[in-house]
Amino acid sequence: LENWSFTTKGRYIPNGESFWMLDLVGESLPQFTQPTLSELSADQLHTSLEWRQRNGHSNYLANIKSAAFQYKTIQLQNVDLTVTRDETSTRYNFDSAIQSKAQSKLSAQGQFSTKRNKSMQHKLNLSQIPLDYLNLWMPPKSVVWNGAISGELSLDGNRDQPNLTGWIAADSATIAVDYLGTAYTLKGQCGVLPDEFYLDQWEVKDAKGHVALINGTIMHDNFSDWNFDVGLEANDPFQLLELNREENDWFYGTAYATGDVNVFGFDNNLEIEAQLQTSPGTLFSLPLDGASDASYASFIHFQENRSETIENQKRRPDLSRFRMDLNIDVTEDAQTRIIFDESVGDEIMGVTSGDLSIRINDFEEMEMTGQLKVVEGTYFFTLQNLINKQFDIVPGGTISWFGDPYEAEIDLNTRYTVRTNLDGLLPDENNLPGRIPVQLNLAMQGALLRPEIGFNIKLPEAKPQLQSLLDGTLINEEEVNRQALSLLVLNQFLSPDPLNSNFGGTIVQDKSTAFIASQLGHWISQISPDMDIGFDYNNDPSNDNQSLAVALSTRLLDDRLHVEGAVGTSQLSQVSAQNVQLQDMTIRYDLDKNGSFQLTGHTRQNPEWSSPYGETTQGVGFRFHREFNAWRNRKKEQPNPSQKEF
Repeated sequence: LENWSFTTKGRYIPNGESFWMLDLVGESLPQFTQPTLSELSADQLHTSLEWRQRNGHSNYLANIKSAAFQYKTIQLQNVDLTVTRDETSTRYNFDSAIQSKAQSKLSAQGQFSTKRNKSMQHKLNLSQIPLDYLNLWMPPKSVVWNGAISGELSLDGNRDQPNLTGWIAADSATIAVDYLGTAYTLKGQCGVLPDEFYLDQWEVKDAKGHVALINGTIMHDNFSDWNFDVGLEANDPFQLLELNREENDWFYGTAYATGDVNVFGFDNNLEIEAQLQTSPGTLFSLPLDGASDASYASFIHFQENRSETIENQKRRPDLSRFRMDLNIDVTEDAQTRIIFDESVGDEIMGVTSGDLSIRINDFEEMEMTGQLKVVEGTYFFTLQNLINKQFDIVPGGTISWFGDPYEAEIDLNTRYTVRTNLDGLLPDENNLPGRIPVQLNLAMQGALLRPEIGFNIKLPEAKPQLQSLLDGTLINEEEVNRQALSLLVLNQFLSPDPLNSNFGGTIVQDKSTAFIASQLGHWISQISPDMDIGFDYNNDPSNDNQSLAVALSTRLLDDRLHVEGAVGTSQLSQVSAQNVQLQDMTIRYDLDKNGSFQLTGHTRQNPEWSSPYGETTQGVGFRFHREFNAWRNRKKEQPNPSQKEF
């Protein structure tokens, strides 16, 4: 032992009073090679041992003091342990402080008999003891404890039937749940009885300060056969999920809900049951491209050693011996995102309502049943990242699950609107209107990953005669698909005669310019996801007129102000203030949080058969919107005026 000193003295007198004393002083403990002791260290040690014997009876005294003591991550300072023993019992007294925690103290006193079935008495006093010590015994990727607890515990009875009583309190303890990506602050007192720990009205706060209540029991049979049943009650919106895709490739997002969550289990089994209703701020993402995601980074790995590779792998939840039964009432406060291919932005996103049931069994299988009805939403249509268009989903569409989360059935109708003229499609017609809104409808039905799709084209603001001419030209499905692709790529119609489609020379250049303008708008929109910008370029070879329109769609003032409009010119070669036109503009402001009451204003071009531009009309108004399933249910329960949000 380096840097250690010892002194000893004693005497032995047969049939008299004998003693022996040993003092050990050292700067630090030696390095132990045994696995259980290799992480043990101590500084400035002073150990005293004493043995005395009188009339054939022996007594022992040991005192250990250390300025700093550490085992793994447990750090103590000013440790003082005194143990006395005679032929019938052992007594001890322990005091210490937690390193770097000025007000954290741990002390214990007690005595126990040297015979197994005799009584014992122990007292443990806790003052601001760090909870992170519990992490040493927590399973990987389960929960992480922080904060501190205080309490008083008594242990009596005997070694075969110990009785633990007392209390433990937490004022600002925190627990991070790895599987949910959430962290909570706990406040309350835990009662301790001989066979259970009970939680009564514990207050738990999420990261946003929302409060829920916890009640529950943790029971045991003589400190074996543990089982627990803990329930959480959230009457106000409470955060239950905060994950990104790197943390969980099955589902991720942010979830707030009200309802009840029950967690129970025994041994290593864990079950979660929940009845929840979604709340504002919820965005749930279901990626469907995980199994087939093949990118450059998936094939190339730089590996130095096996341990580092395992540590840096994408984290996936360990669901062995875990069951979950989650029933969700999805309201219009939540947004749902279904991702087909995240690398190119192919996804469905919108506001839905309905009921979902998610189950995970101990075979790591996830089942999903239920149906969501689309209230409003968008489908981001992509084709090899060359065509990127945003389709609006017609309200009323459904997404249904019958077990496999990746085998859902969809029934959706979507629409994409572009302003263009009909000259290329109807070359023999005279006095056609100028650039008018053309609505491209896309129907998606069947399996979510392999839906059957169909296009149709409508003129929502044109007269019936013009719609009939359009329908007469689109004679079959092949022609409809050809014109749909042209609208998506070039923002204009093709000639119905393929030989006269003019794919060559200057026309190819014009179509390429139109395509580049369309893509430029998509790329700019990616810079600011809250704003959708589009460029619409068109060249008319018959009169050598070039036109350019800039469309803008955004939401401001906490998503209450909706602005949609387009500004453009039909004489791009001679741009002036006189020929720049405000083609269409709509402004809506939600007077209440749900958008039931709106102030609206618009300016709009109304195309005429005999005019390239038509008339321009303006208007303002007040809009009221409410949904109900039956006429008798049109009157809804009115909220408390003090709770109404505006």
